[in-house]
Amino acid sequence: MKRVLISAALLSIAAIGIWMVLGVELRGYGDSLTPGGVSITSERTLATDLNDPAIEQSMNQGVSLLHELGDPEAAIRHFSAVLEHNPEHYGALYQIATAFERTQELYLAHETWGKFEPLARQSEDAPSLSHAQERIATLKNRMAALEEKMGTGVDLLHAQGRPADALPYFEDIRNAWPSHYGARYQHALALEQTGKHEASENAWLQFLTSAEANNNREDTEAAKAAIVRVRALQESQEPG
Repeated sequence: MKRVLISAALLSIAAIGIWMVLGVELRGYGDSLTPGGVSITSERTLATDLNDPAIEQSMNQGVSLLHELGDPEAAIRHFSAVLEHNPEHYGALYQIATAFERTQELYLAHETWGKFEPLARQSEDAPSLSHAQERIATLKNRMAALEEKMGTGVDLLHAQGRPADALPYFEDIRNAWPSHYGARYQHALALEQTGKHEASENAWLQFLTSAEANNNREDTEAAKAAIVRVRALQESQEPG
C-alpha cells in the first residue's frame, strides 16, 4: 500500500494533541498513530491532491471542524469540496461518512461508507475496512428498524384513523433520522389531524423545504395547501 505524509502544517500541533488525548480517530484521513498520513489509492490522487493547496486546506479545515470544533455540518462542506475534485479521495470519504453519521444523515452515511469500503479493501487497510463494514451493518439495521416504525405509524394514521397514537412513531423517526422524507410528511399530517395546528404549520414548512429541494411538484403543492389550511384553522380559533 502506497502512503505519503502530508505536511505537518496540515494539522496544528494543538489539534493533534487534543485529538490524541480524547482518543478521536483520524483513521481514513491518516494512520491513527501518524496524524496527517494519507493513503494513496490511485495515481490520480497522487497527481492532483498533493499539488493542490486548496485540497490540503479543505481537508485541514474539515478535520478541524469535525474533530476539534464539533461542527460536522460545516465539515461536510469542506469534505464535499474535496470530493468534487476527486470523488475517490480516501480521507474525504472516510471523514464525510463520519460527519454524516454525526448529523444523523443515515442514508448518506450508509451510502458513503459503501463507497469507502472497497477503497479500504484495495488499500489493504484492515482497521478502516473493519470499521467501514461495521458502520454499514449498523446503519442498515438502524434504518430497517426505523422503516418498521414508519410502517406502524402509517398504519395507525391511515388504516386505523388514530393520529394521536401514530404521532409518537413519527416523532421517534424524526429524532433519529431528521431528513427522512416520508416521516416529515406523515409527522406534519398527524400533527394536523390531532389539532396541533401551530406545530403542524412548522412541520409542513419543513416538509415544503424538502419537497422543493427534491423538485417534487406534487408534494410541494400539497405542502403549500396544507400550510394555508392550518393557518386558516389557527385564525378561526383566535379570540375576537
